[in-house]
Amino acid sequence: MKVEAEAPQCLIGPTTDVQKSAGFLASSLRDGISPVVKAISADNVNKAVKTLALARNYLADEDADFYVQVDFPEYAESNMTANAQLHVFPKAKRTNLSRVNAHLSVSSSSRPAAVAGAIAGSLREAALGRICVTAAGAQAVLMTMKAIYLARHYLQEEGNDASVLPEFDHSEDGKISLINFFVLSHASGATL
Repeated sequence: MKVEAEAPQCLIGPTTDVQKSAGFLASSLRDGISPVVKAISADNVNKAVKTLALARNYLADEDADFYVQVDFPEYAESNMTANAQLHVFPKAKRTNLSRVNAHLSVSSSSRPAAVAGAIAGSLREAALGRICVTAAGAQAVLMTMKAIYLARHYLQEEGNDASVLPEFDHSEDGKISLINFFVLSHASGATL
């Protein structure tokens, strides 16, 4: 009987060096290994997303990419959880993200279930199967990740799923760092 090795974990905490963690993720993906990024708290989830976005930047010159499937394993018990598990998988090729079917913005006061409904609805209607959700700040990033998690469940009822590709952006005045979450719809269990 062959025993599968457990995926390497990248634990994100208050003292995590984002650049080193992003380097670990990029190196793992180059080796064909799919790591799991784990974070607890809004600040750490925000840092985890920044780690993922930076790792995508590190892989860009190689035309390599990855996608992320969002999980909140304690969400059924408490929708207040900030315990995120972000499963990272290598992508067959880099996706041109210049075109999307819809653009949503999330704030720290957004309700994840409402945003999830908008994400799922937009993805169902999307000819490209791709939308962009933008957030700035730890609470808004956490709300976005919860919304993507819930949207995955809404879509799975129909045999579909959603994955995310995070990317850095800046506000028009350049003063605020933004995260763009490119959400891609696909068949459940599909490899991108």
